[in-house]
Parts: sequence; structure tokens; C-alpha cells
Amino acid sequence: PQENLMILKVKDGDVKLELFADVAPNHVKRIKELAESGKYDNVVFHRVIDGFMAQTGDVKFGNSSSDSFDLRRAGTGGSNLPDLKQEFYYLPHLKGTLSMLSNFPGLSRFLVGRVFYTDAANTSITFAAIYVREEFGMEDSEIAVYTLIGVFSSIVSGFLWGYLVDIVGPKVTLNAVLWFWFASFTLLISTVWLGLPTWMIWLAPFLAGVALGGTWCADRPYMLVLTPPRYIGQFYGLYSMVGRFATIIGPLSWAIIVDELGLGRPAAIGFLFIVMIIGYIILQGVDDKPREWPPELQADYEPEPPRGAIGRSR
Repeated sequence: PQENLMILKVKDGDVKLELFADVAPNHVKRIKELAESGKYDNVVFHRVIDGFMAQTGDVKFGNSSSDSFDLRRAGTGGSNLPDLKQEFYYLPHLKGTLSMLSNFPGLSRFLVGRVFYTDAANTSITFAAIYVREEFGMEDSEIAVYTLIGVFSSIVSGFLWGYLVDIVGPKVTLNAVLWFWFASFTLLISTVWLGLPTWMIWLAPFLAGVALGGTWCADRPYMLVLTPPRYIGQFYGLYSMVGRFATIIGPLSWAIIVDELGLGRPAAIGFLFIVMIIGYIILQGVDDKPREWPPELQADYEPEPPRGAIGRSR
């Protein structure tokens, strides 16, 4: 509607702003009130990130025609009107989050690589029980032990992987983790295709468990290095979405290879091997050097103090 359309006049032309009164009625009402009273006239853009965003609206310190104008303090002031309560919105912001990726070197490439290696890892874990039952004739009791080996090794190895991340960094650690996945996949395939002794299959859950524990320990710190503090929440939402996306692709590819094409389960593991290699190659172009984030990309909230007996000082 026309009443919810604002025109922002700047030196290079007009910018049209759409206001969502149905989503944030109180904020829209306040913006209209300030605009109609001329409070936004001559207010400068106090925070600009080229190709990403421009921020304005400080009617106290940002008005270039006012005696209270102070460019160093612009962005910290407010109007003389009472504060508003938060109005949480339901509108998706995926497009905006994706548009920011190109501004942060390595982040988009890391997320693409993560699609591949998490797809292979998650799918292999999902179908592990079916694989050993159908290919090696394991009983339920044996499968339970097989699974426990993987769980126990992932827990124990997690401490060692975390220590390694602190010493050599997340990239070197994740590379090593992926080699453990390669070894696990090689063992699963070769015991069937090359006729290796079946006892060797019991090494696979140990290798996969160690690799799984390392994946948890390495890729989250890796992501943290690449993400500006101000947008950690948004990008970790994308990080999570990438993981969920991988859980769809993997089982679908497994079903096509095993059921539709009839190539067998070892061939499906071989496909996952190739997928993980692709992820490994993609990640080689992403460094894990600590980023020097400018002030505008630092977190701008006050951490909440700890609560309860554990966090309360005595």
C-alpha cells in the first residue's frame, strides 16, 4: 500500500522503502511519526559497508543541520520518544544472509565444501548397520557392538581432536579428519571387492568414530574463524541449513545407486568416497588465519550475566 511506502531522497536519487505494518506495527508507526515531523531530514549515514549495507536514522547525533551533530557519536543516539518493545518478525532473511557471503573471504567456499563432506559422513553413518548386515551377515547383537565401538571412539577422540585444533588450527585438523574418513571408506569397500579378511571390518567403526568426533571438533571452529562476530547467529543458521540439506542428498543418492541402478552397497560407499574427496579439494582454498574484523562487524550486544548459583559470585 502507498501509505507504507517511504521515499528516501539521497544525492544519487530516490530510494524506496517498504514498511511492513502487519509485521512490526509499532515500529512502522514510530518511523512514520519521526518522518512526518522532519526528524529524519539531513540525517547522515553513520555506518556504510560497501556492497552490503548502509545505516542511518540517528536523529540525535546524526542530523548534520543540528547543533548536536557529532559524527563520532552518530548511531548511538535516539529520539526523545519512549523506547519500543521488540517486535519479532517471521519474514525469511535467507536471501539477505546469502548476499553477505561474498563479503567474507572463504566463508561461502567453506559452506559449499561442508555440503560434500557432511553428506558423505552422515550418509555412511545412517546406512552403516544395513551395510554390515547385508554385506557381512552381522546379527543384531553384533551390530550393537559395532555401533558402540563407533560411539565410544567418537567420544574419546573428541578430546584429542579438540586439543589438536588448539595447536595446529581447524583447517589442518579437518584435513586430517577427512583422511580418517577416507580410510574408513576404503576399508568398507575393499573388504567386499578385494575379499579382505572379514575381521578387518571391525576397524571401520573405530575409524569412522574417530573421524566423526573430529568433524564435530574441527568444522565449528573453522566456521567461527570465517564468520564476523556481528553475524554469527545468521551464518550459523546457514551452517545448520547446509547440514540438513546434506541429509537429503546422501540418502537419495544411496537409494538411486543401490535400488534403482542395482550397483550394490560398496558402489554407494565408493560414491560417498568421491563426494568427500570433492569436499576436501574445495576446502583447500580456504585458509583459517584469524580475521581482523572492523568495529562495524564486531558484536554490538551486551552479554547477559550468568544466572543461578554456579554463575553467581559469592
